[in-house]
Amino acid sequence: MAKISFYDTTEVDQQQLVAALASTDHAWEFREGPVAIDNIDPEAEILSVFVGDQITREVMQAMPNLKLIACRSTGYDNIDLHAARDHGVTVVNVPSYGDETVAEYSITLILLLSRSIPQTLNVVAHDKLDPAETTGFDLQGKTVGILGTGRIGQRMARLCHAFGMKVVAFDPHPNEDLIRDIDAHYCSLDELAAMSDVISLHMPYLPSTHHTVNKDFITKLKPGAIIINTGRGELIDTEALLDGLLSGKVGGAGLDVIENESLMQLETQIQVYEEEYQEKLAFLGKLHVLRSLPNVIITPHNAYNTVEARGRINQTTADNIINFWYGNIPNEVTIKE
Repeated sequence: MAKISFYDTTEVDQQQLVAALASTDHAWEFREGPVAIDNIDPEAEILSVFVGDQITREVMQAMPNLKLIACRSTGYDNIDLHAARDHGVTVVNVPSYGDETVAEYSITLILLLSRSIPQTLNVVAHDKLDPAETTGFDLQGKTVGILGTGRIGQRMARLCHAFGMKVVAFDPHPNEDLIRDIDAHYCSLDELAAMSDVISLHMPYLPSTHHTVNKDFITKLKPGAIIINTGRGELIDTEALLDGLLSGKVGGAGLDVIENESLMQLETQIQVYEEEYQEKLAFLGKLHVLRSLPNVIITPHNAYNTVEARGRINQTTADNIINFWYGNIPNEVTIKE
C-alpha cells in the first residue's frame, strides 16, 4: 500500500482518480494549494502533480519516503530530474492524452486570429463597426509551419491540411507518413520562417529548444505571420515576440502557454522595493503590454482541458501508479540533455 498526495486537482479529476484507484489498497489525499515545503506530507510515497507545481530538490529532500512522482501531463520540465535521480525517485508522465484536443485548440487560435475575432468583438462591444479593423484572411492556400511533429504536431498538420493549407515542418526526425499522406515538406528553421503564414509550436521543452523562436528567427519571418504556441512557454523569447508584434513583423500571437507562466498568478504579490523581484517585475511589464495588444490572445494553459482529455490523463496516471507498485514502469521519464 502506498500513500499518495495529489495536488492541483479539480472536482472532476478527483472523481475520476478515485474511481480509477478504488479497487486498490492505496491511500490518497487531495491537498489544497501548491506544492511547497510547508504544504507537503513528509510520509507520502507518491506525489502526483500537474504542470504548475515545481518539484525541486528541496521538496524531495523534505519527503524522505518519496518513491514516485506521477506527472498528470506529457511535459515534465517542472520536475528537477537530476534531483529525482539523486534521490532514487522515479518520474512518470502521460505520453499521450490530447493529440486531438490540443490540435483542435491550436486550430481555434488560428481561426480567431486569422479572422480578427478579438478586434471584431471589441468593435461590437463599443458599437463601432470598422471593416478595416476586422478584415481577416483565408487559410486556404496559406502555408503553416509546424515546429515539432510528434503526436500533437502530426494531428495539427493534418487538420491544417484539411483547411487547404500547405504544410512545412521542422523536426530532427521527419515523419514519413506526413510526407506521404499530405505532402508535408521538412526544412530548416530559417526556411520555415521565411515560408510560413502561420507557425504552430509543438516541440518539447529541452535545453536545446529554449527560445527556438527568438529575435533571429523573427527577423526571418514572412511579414505578418501568426505565431501559435500550445507547447511550452519557454520555446519563445517573450521580449523578441513582443518586439515583433509592436513592429508589425508578427501579425498576431495565440499563446496558451507563456514564458514564466507562474508570474501571471504572482503579480499582485510582488513588491517593487524588493530587489530580488526586479527582473520578474521587468518581465511582468512585458506581459502587461503583450496582453494589451488587440492581435494577441493569451489563455491559461487550457488547450488540454476537455472532459475526455482529463479522463485519459487521470486513468493513465492511476495506471502509472498501480503499475509502478508492481514493478512495471512503461511511462518512465529519463533525463535528456
